[in-house]
Amino acid sequence: NFAVGDPADPSLLHWTHGNDPDATSPKNTLVISTGSEPLQNGFFDDGICYVFSTDRLYRIEPTFGAVSTFLARQTQCTKGLWAPWAFCVLPDGGGVCFLAKDGLYISRGGGDAQPISTPDLQILFPQDGSVAEEIRGIFPVDMTQQDFLRLSFVASTLRCASSGCAWMRARR
Repeated sequence: NFAVGDPADPSLLHWTHGNDPDATSPKNTLVISTGSEPLQNGFFDDGICYVFSTDRLYRIEPTFGAVSTFLARQTQCTKGLWAPWAFCVLPDGGGVCFLAKDGLYISRGGGDAQPISTPDLQILFPQDGSVAEEIRGIFPVDMTQQDFLRLSFVASTLRCASSGCAWMRARR
């Protein structure tokens, strides 16, 4: 089991003992990013472990007996996760959909982030003091409510919710 989000050191990845998931050790940590690039959350996709920071996606690989149990490699995905729960893993190794600071993206196998929100919808993702607006009946994202931003994938439909209100659906 892996964990991120330590307020004392937001750049650390923690893990439990392999045969005892209720126990850990101070040695079971790995510095992945800088303090200015906090880790947001992680996931498994197609048997591979990944962790998002606010700026990029990292692949976590076992080292099989080296000094550290795991190592982190930057992937080609240079978009980070805006909010800790604003992502979902697609079925059958389909990749991960996630909310970055400037829209919705998909990355497959740690590859480049491909936008899934079109440029005309950018006004839904306010940043740098811009004002969000409703477009075609789609409500804007309250980017300040990070605890309430969620993505889910159900019945071939990606759903994004902000502050308890579903606002966008996109077919796969």
